[in-house]
Parts: sequence; structure tokens; C-alpha cells
Amino acid sequence: NPAVRLVTYDRRTGDHVNIQQFRLDLHAYTAARDESAAAFSQLYSFTEHYNVSDISGSSLDAVITRLSAPGSEAMLADYRRLMLAGADYEKCDKVCGDRIVCGFKL
Repeated sequence: NPAVRLVTYDRRTGDHVNIQQFRLDLHAYTAARDESAAAFSQLYSFTEHYNVSDISGSSLDAVITRLSAPGSEAMLADYRRLMLAGADYEKCDKVCGDRIVCGFKL
């Protein structure tokens, strides 16, 4: 499914404030057989989904800490689903989770 990310920033400081991802559900579009049904919908807002005030380094660090905590498998799977724009995917095992966390820390 086509997807686009919108990065919001503070024009005064240049700091990134939020990331929103939108996607077009092609399955719903083709099922409706109506071009007017083609509309992007918001998949998520990073600040809302991860309950942080912005996407500053300290906020991202808080998310990374939660992603790497014991028992965070569901959160890692959810993160991966969102990064794939809600597409179907294979289960995110320990190796997958380690790669996600490592990618943030590099």
C-alpha cells in the first residue's frame, strides 16, 4: 500500500516535532471500485502512539528504552508493523527486535 510520512518541525528552531504516517488502503479502494474512495488515512502519529511530547533525542531515547525492555515483544512487533505502513509481516522475533533497537542506537 502506498504510504507517505509527514515530518512536522518548528519553523523557529528547526527542531523536528512529530512524524505522521498516512497510507492508501488499496484493498479497500479496489473493493469499492470507485475512484472517490481513494483517500489517504492516518496510520499513526509518533508522539501520540508512543506518548512522547516530541521527537527530540530525549523522547526517542525514552521510546528506545521501552522497546529494549524485557517483555517488549508486542511493542517491537507494533513498531515494525507501523514502519511497514500496516502491511502484513512475519512475526518479529528476538533477532528482529535486536535489529530495530540497534538501528536506533547507531
